[in-house]
Amino acid sequence: MREIISTLLTFFGISRKNKGQEQNAQLAELYSLKPGPIKHQGLSPNQMERIYKLRDTLAEVEHSSIEKWVDNFKRDANPDKELAIWERIAAGYTRYCSKRLLSIEAKKDVFQLLLLRSMASEQEVLNQVKLKTLTVDEAKETLKEF
Repeated sequence: MREIISTLLTFFGISRKNKGQEQNAQLAELYSLKPGPIKHQGLSPNQMERIYKLRDTLAEVEHSSIEKWVDNFKRDANPDKELAIWERIAAGYTRYCSKRLLSIEAKKDVFQLLLLRSMASEQEVLNQVKLKTLTVDEAKETLKEF
């Protein structure tokens, strides 16, 4: 989960290395965020099955425990809508990675691209993302999977 937060902070232009007072204030504000309240005491068997599939599909690049996955979805106002977004990320990840022999770092790039694409336009993602392994052309191919 820490990697996801770091990815999002980087995407939105906030870096620990940035010394600007405004950026430091934004960083402190983001790092002080706490999870929202539990909005659903339980999730349906169907939702739980979907969460297990997501966790299994993304396990090599997203290391949260099943308890953390469930807790996060319990905090969503609309867990089914959020599950659908994550399923789209997982499907794109599977399609892209299954056609190629990729290192774990490349798979992390794929996940990062698809996660960010779930929140921003393709062009915004390409303008802001910091790739470790994939080329820009490979990033564009990845984004077609979303």
